[in-house]
Amino acid sequence: MGTVRFNTKFAKSAKIAKGPAPIIDTLRSRQQIIRLAIKVHRALGPGLLESAYEECSCWELGQAGFRYERQEPRFFRLPQNFSLAFIG
Repeated sequence: MGTVRFNTKFAKSAKIAKGPAPIIDTLRSRQQIIRLAIKVHRALGPGLLESAYEECSCWELGQAGFRYERQEPRFFRLPQNFSLAFIG
């Protein structure tokens, strides 16, 4: 999953005071995110590509009022002399 930005009803009320969000609000947010992840995994089952879980998790997070960022693809170049051997 991508980075989750906490901007729920708990975090909004916590922004009144200067400093970090109260620990109990952060704990509730974490517990809610974990519950949503378990819900997605139970609904889809094991063995799918990560992109399927990511898509459904993002939808669930959005429905629950969380702001989130999707993963960005990372590309890299292999050296020209790099070879890949398959043993089978």
